[in-house]
Amino acid sequence: MNLRIVIGLAVSVALQMLLGLLAASLLPAAASGVAPLSAALLAGVIALLASAAGAFAARQPFLRAALVLWVVGWVSSVLVVQKLGDGQFGLADAAAANALAIVVSGIGTVSGVRAGRLFDRRLHGVAVDRPG
Repeated sequence: MNLRIVIGLAVSVALQMLLGLLAASLLPAAASGVAPLSAALLAGVIALLASAAGAFAARQPFLRAALVLWVVGWVSSVLVVQKLGDGQFGLADAAAANALAIVVSGIGTVSGVRAGRLFDRRLHGVAVDRPG
């Protein structure tokens, strides 16, 4: 893996964690266990900002790395939610409860990578994209 991709992933993870902590401290948690629309939209905005910053820091194609990060993040989150439920619901139920947030954050991830690359190209000029 290229060092620039690692830097982009580190920036993306750090920003995602910071924005997630900020959002958790400012917004009340949903009591029902199902993410409301506002939480799904917030997940999308956080994914958009974090992946844009990661793509900008990577300064090269970053979509695959960002999508792997998105998948790993959601799989681990759904597993934690399922485990916290203490057997009351299955893995599919935990994923279904967060389906809207998963989809919206996926769209935010792809859009953020595209925005970060566009910003990088405008700021630094068009560079030759290497596969990555």
